[in-house]
Amino acid sequence: MVVFHLDLKNRYIYQYKDHLGNTRVSFAKNSAGVLEVTDTNNYYPFGLNHISEFKGLLGGYLNYKYNGKELQETGMYDYGARFYMPDIGRFGVHDPLSASTLDSYGYAFNNPILFIDPDGRSPEEVDFDKKQDNKNEFSNKRGDNKISTAFVNERNGKTVIVNDGLDDVFM
Repeated sequence: MVVFHLDLKNRYIYQYKDHLGNTRVSFAKNSAGVLEVTDTNNYYPFGLNHISEFKGLLGGYLNYKYNGKELQETGMYDYGARFYMPDIGRFGVHDPLSASTLDSYGYAFNNPILFIDPDGRSPEEVDFDKKQDNKNEFSNKRGDNKISTAFVNERNGKTVIVNDGLDDVFM
């Protein structure tokens, strides 16, 4: 759960994110103090948003959507090093590290379920590893163990860790 302060109406926007960093639901308290959904997002595997019956009037905070990246007015996501086009599942510019892949415009080795691309330069595999203490944690297959974001399920105590270039803990 991520909390943002929205200055427009001086209230807090809460966002629920999944294990890939996708903003799935945004909600806030209305004038009566009751939580109401302000935005919902369901994605196709490569990040294109499903058109749903419900679309909130306020939308999400700063348009951080698929993989936690900001959706630009052009319909592309800003990954830092490159802009990503979810409608075709490709980046709009050449990969600065293109020697490492065959497709210099591709996203996550064409497998967005098992791979993420935190900054648009190098896809990383995300996989469950069984640790000795029987906790399930995410780690990348490169073995560098750079753990950046931790998602903690308060109900069952499980921690999901994603190397996404951020330094956050979500409870």
